[in-house]
Amino acid sequence: MQRKIGIIDVGSNTSRLNIMAYTPDVSYRLVDQLRERARLGEGMGAENLLRPEPMDRTVRLLKVFRGLCQASGTDAIVAVGTSAVRDARNQAELLRRVQAGTGITLRVLSGDEEAYYGYLGAVNSVAIRSGHMIDIGGGSLELVRVQDRTLRRTAMLPAGAVRLTEAFLRSDPPRAAEVRTLTRYLEYMLNDLDWIEAQPGQLLVGMGGTIRALAKIDQRLQEYPLDLVHEYALTRRGVEEIVAELIRLPLRKRRKLPGLTSDRADVLLGGALALLEVMRRTGYSELLVSAQGLREGLFYEHFLRDAGTPTVPDARAFAIANLSFLYEVNWPHARHVEALAISLFDQLRRLHGYGPAERVLLSHAALLHDVGLAIDYYTHHEHSANLILHAELPGFTHREMALISQLALYHRRGLPKPQVYPGLLRRQDTELIEKLGALLRLAEYLERSRTQVIQALRCRIQADRVTLECLVQGDASTELWATERKADLFRRAFRRDLALRTRLAPRPAGKRARPPSSASGTLAERMRELMALSR
Repeated sequence: MQRKIGIIDVGSNTSRLNIMAYTPDVSYRLVDQLRERARLGEGMGAENLLRPEPMDRTVRLLKVFRGLCQASGTDAIVAVGTSAVRDARNQAELLRRVQAGTGITLRVLSGDEEAYYGYLGAVNSVAIRSGHMIDIGGGSLELVRVQDRTLRRTAMLPAGAVRLTEAFLRSDPPRAAEVRTLTRYLEYMLNDLDWIEAQPGQLLVGMGGTIRALAKIDQRLQEYPLDLVHEYALTRRGVEEIVAELIRLPLRKRRKLPGLTSDRADVLLGGALALLEVMRRTGYSELLVSAQGLREGLFYEHFLRDAGTPTVPDARAFAIANLSFLYEVNWPHARHVEALAISLFDQLRRLHGYGPAERVLLSHAALLHDVGLAIDYYTHHEHSANLILHAELPGFTHREMALISQLALYHRRGLPKPQVYPGLLRRQDTELIEKLGALLRLAEYLERSRTQVIQALRCRIQADRVTLECLVQGDASTELWATERKADLFRRAFRRDLALRTRLAPRPAGKRARPPSSASGTLAERMRELMALSR
């Protein structure tokens, strides 16, 4: 039975609402979202007092959030306050006003709790094994050390974008002396953290509105072909170039920067300087952006509470399992297409020359090739490609998502086009898509009736052809007919004809187990199945 929950984050700069729909132990998705700059922390200063007007704005906004939650039929609301609420000496007044004016009970997170929930959101959506996480909010900056996907250390610094801007950057544009003073402050704050240095093979993951805004600006500057922030690789050099531009421009021109929302233009430089100093101090040359953070972490704690742990063992398996349930993928069919495609890949390795990385791409494309059927049959290959590309598949790089999307696009018909997603895919990827796409298309048509009648394959490579012996159990006439008609991409990619032969598959010793229905199982069970495939 589907449920809904509203997750509210009252930040120092921006307050946000996520409405999540979920089926316990099966799947989830974001169904609505609101954000507004209420600037709760505006003018707090050294007194740490919330001012009347920011509190009024916040209460009014929370009334809007509550109304949308009620209209959406949410079963519960979880609302938290972070840095500004936590630090305010008149915190109790705000909590009373929120309760009286909206009926919402606002939970005030400690610094460690805020860092923990940000970690939960990122570790469940990014393929990080060990490294560091940084979350720059309006009032605070959180640093987390991760080892073997486990949170090991946290630090909460009073160095959020709004706080830094109000304390140091008072001129427009800022003076060089102001920037130097802010930088020295950051150096002092980071000086005692002896656990933040990067080690070989580790990853830096960044969260928060400041980092997402910098990523969007960088994408515009690079003419990036995808409008996706999650899993975007933001380099230190890119941050340095943006910082130099922000320092040079007055606020009225900063507001016009491509990719930057005008309501963040006045505080972005403070947050950007904080990120740059952390990257310099830690030694990371690149940061992987996570669009998921505190709000998603709060949701995962709720959604995964019956699993015994709020962290998933594998972000990729989590993403594919969730997507397959959301779009009601025929799982026995998808798994069989995957098995046939991988069998073809392994047996024809001498012809294509690809290795483990490409094998994994083919496996994921086979599992997701039919997600578009939830929208439409006739163009489901196009819908599959779009869903894969725009679902922000947690754990996958943009390049991997683009390649998997292209493989799904050509699993039925058509010939791959060169120079798709320039700057992301390479020229030689056209050949990769052709060859892997040919294997996926064969596997799809060898499972045309979706009954697993062709149980296994044996390939024999010859000078001018590949002979494919199909071990069948039942009537495979539909599969043979369909495969012969759809072998054009295989002939083009491998420059060989395809010859089909059949042989009766040996019967198993015991009674053959009936495959589970596409709706059976839990998310955890499907994740375990997917993790076993990658071994």
